[in-house]
Amino acid sequence: MLVELTRFGEAYLTQAEAETLLHQYIFRRFGRFKIVETEIGCIPMSSAKIIHHNVPGVVALGGRAGAVKPSTGYAFKNMFEHAELITNCLQKGIQPNDIKRPSRFQFYDRLLLLVLAKQPAQGKPIFKALFKKNKTIDVLFFLEEKTSIIQDLRILLTLPIMPFLKAWKMDIVAKFRHLFMPIFLLFLASSMLILYKATPNIFYWVEYMFFFIGLFCIGIPHGAVDYLTETGNFHSKINLKFILRYLSKSICYFIFWLLLPKAAFLLFIIYSAWHFGQCDINEWKLRFRSPLKNWSWGVLLLAIILFGHVIETNIILGNLNIPIIKLTDAEGKIASLLFICLAILWGLWERKAVILISCFMLALSIQLPLITSFALYFIGQHSINGWSYLKQKLHTDDLPLFMKAIPFTLGAFFLFGVMLYFVQTGLLNEFNKHWQTAFFIFISCISFPHIIAMHKFYKIETN
Repeated sequence: MLVELTRFGEAYLTQAEAETLLHQYIFRRFGRFKIVETEIGCIPMSSAKIIHHNVPGVVALGGRAGAVKPSTGYAFKNMFEHAELITNCLQKGIQPNDIKRPSRFQFYDRLLLLVLAKQPAQGKPIFKALFKKNKTIDVLFFLEEKTSIIQDLRILLTLPIMPFLKAWKMDIVAKFRHLFMPIFLLFLASSMLILYKATPNIFYWVEYMFFFIGLFCIGIPHGAVDYLTETGNFHSKINLKFILRYLSKSICYFIFWLLLPKAAFLLFIIYSAWHFGQCDINEWKLRFRSPLKNWSWGVLLLAIILFGHVIETNIILGNLNIPIIKLTDAEGKIASLLFICLAILWGLWERKAVILISCFMLALSIQLPLITSFALYFIGQHSINGWSYLKQKLHTDDLPLFMKAIPFTLGAFFLFGVMLYFVQTGLLNEFNKHWQTAFFIFISCISFPHIIAMHKFYKIETN
């Protein structure tokens, strides 16, 4: 006699737990028994896309080929038919492919898995209705994915509808969640542009509020927890050695600015391009990630922002005795739009809506002042993406992470205040009493150790 125990769920059922349940059930139903043979297995029932490397002469089989149906774990029939397909292909000298499942059945499975994961109590009434209200032969054809759309609808209409509607809502949210913030930034850029054109006086008040509140809430904090990324442990404590090491890097770079501003500016552009590109490419989860893509996006991004604001950029460069960009404002805008077009073409090639939305946001932002354009990207896109990544990897939530960032956030604002005081009083006359120039230098100095820390953190997480 064969007796099988099956459990469907996220928690793994250990062998000891399974044996206890089986022994109790068999003894209760049949009395004393003797075990002849035991079989143990764990079938991965997931709708996640199966990724494997296609190697010439090597054919994927079983689960790796997509033979396991996620919602039932049934695989034998698919494996048998796949074996026949492989035989026919080899006889014809054709490289066999993986199992191709109709997209609608992948959708059904995804919804059912969501129901069973989030509403496990609904599993029994769903399967009970499936077999009670339909002919067994129809159910088997449906599970084997051999039915037509009309037959699918007849079966699906016999099942409880509300659990699936809730799962569909969760599926839509999960599928498009990554677009919510880019779309919001696009809306924000549009609103800021309308305000800028309609009432400039009110706009400048809103601009500074948006900039400094954003810096305090997310811009500075996302880099103020580098002492956590150094260990990868959320519960790490701040230590004096780390603070001195961090400050020494920032101070050395500030001195570098004073002595060799051209070289310091070039280095800042280089490591900023790398960092912005690395963060965005990692967040976008492109098909193939590489250092070249990091550099490409980072360079495009900085070119879009800086060339799109030639006049303001040249004021900062002039205050630092760095050669200016020899373009008129109109020529700079045209150059920026050309870079945006390149970025759009890249987004189309990658088939990533998030890249396209970012490009449209940047296109709107170059019609706004430099500080707003920079804030929309740095605070709205870069810092929020970085913050989300930190929350995920450090296994924490917004408030606890923000509280961890508070000491360094306040310290950063204090240091900027001191620097701004020196600039305004003429003690640092290299910056010509221009607060945006001072801020540019300040951001570059505190970014230097942050980018080093985050680069190490990304490498640890991807290895």
